[in-house]
Amino acid sequence: MEGFIIFSAIFFIAYNALSFYLFDVPKSLSETFYLYGNVGKWLFPILMIAIAFPIMIFSLEITPSPYKGFAFTCPACLILVGVASMFKEGFVRNVHFAAAGICAALAFCWIGFVYPKGFYCTAIITPIFLLCGWFMKGHT
Repeated sequence: MEGFIIFSAIFFIAYNALSFYLFDVPKSLSETFYLYGNVGKWLFPILMIAIAFPIMIFSLEITPSPYKGFAFTCPACLILVGVASMFKEGFVRNVHFAAAGICAALAFCWIGFVYPKGFYCTAIITPIFLLCGWFMKGHT
């Protein structure tokens, strides 16, 4: 079962490493959809699907029954982020950002219910990264 998470992590790290090598540090992971040009039209959605499905399988297997909705919906929203990858255009923008926000919120809830001790670590680290990103915005 851990192989699913390892596969997702390797795919995610490889995609980001290639993006950093080719484009420096993009504004967001979603921005790589546009940076890759024609390749991005299929590469970014495949990335989201390749990350989400193994996570869904793994999390559904280890999640207690009352919380399986979080384990399913969070990766499903990640797939929706990939499907609505043209986030600079009209209605798709709303779908993309809503799916990303719901995915993040459900991930926090899932961690809180399934791994309460891990939630405290996540709750401390996330604001630090958000503050760093906010302070660095426009200074790169």
